[in-house]
Amino acid sequence: MKLRHLLSATSLLLVITPVSSISQPEPAPSVVLDDFLRGVDDQCRYGEALDQFWNSLVKVDEQGRPTLTYQAARDKVPAEIRPSLGQAYFKEQSASYFSVYVPVSGTWRGVRVDTLGFIIGNESGMHSLAVIFQDSPKHVKKVFGPQVLRAQKKIAADVENENPASIELVTDKDKIMLVCDDSM
Repeated sequence: MKLRHLLSATSLLLVITPVSSISQPEPAPSVVLDDFLRGVDDQCRYGEALDQFWNSLVKVDEQGRPTLTYQAARDKVPAEIRPSLGQAYFKEQSASYFSVYVPVSGTWRGVRVDTLGFIIGNESGMHSLAVIFQDSPKHVKKVFGPQVLRAQKKIAADVENENPASIELVTDKDKIMLVCDDSM
């Protein structure tokens, strides 16, 4: 399945895959992220807490300059999730979008999550999420593969949906991520 908005899966990896040279503080204790990420693997449906967090991460001024508003965003998530979130940081900024990473110490459906990567459009309609896992691609595919396949089939069958999302598991070397793109 192709990601819309002209980013190939490979270039999205380059945008979302964390750069090892960027030193980030480790998030605190591991928590279960199942409720926070519920629906992401089902046609890229986001719960209220995740959606509010995402939409509060960046503020853009009148000149189009982005500022991370991480503390305000962090306050939108349930209190039990907050300690598991590391410090958000920009990975890439362009005129049309920003990519923001948030290191995470938690599990989703029993699989260890490393980072949440967000593509946030700057009035471009770009809107993508990558859940980057710590566990092996083989293990992630075993847990999430069947659900992602069902979601892809549901998306393909929903011909009336004017803005269908795309969802896929993307592997790069030893890293794997679940990518949701619901850009307009």
